[in-house]
Amino acid sequence: MAPLAVHIKHAGKTYDVQLDPDLPPSVFKDSVYQLTGVPTDRMKVMVKGGVLKVRAIQQVRRSRC
Repeated sequence: MAPLAVHIKHAGKTYDVQLDPDLPPSVFKDSVYQLTGVPTDRMKVMVKGGVLKVRAIQQVRRSRC
């Protein structure tokens, strides 16, 4: 699947990041860490309606296979 454009907001700044749904969530979190300096174990991925859990991302990837 093609990468998705994602907007990250942190400390009053907005960053543009590419999210490749075919890669593990840790790759996305590492790219966010490189931009923001927030450790991956301290991140919360928020979407409309709540917080996205890593397990939910993995289930979506499995269902596409």
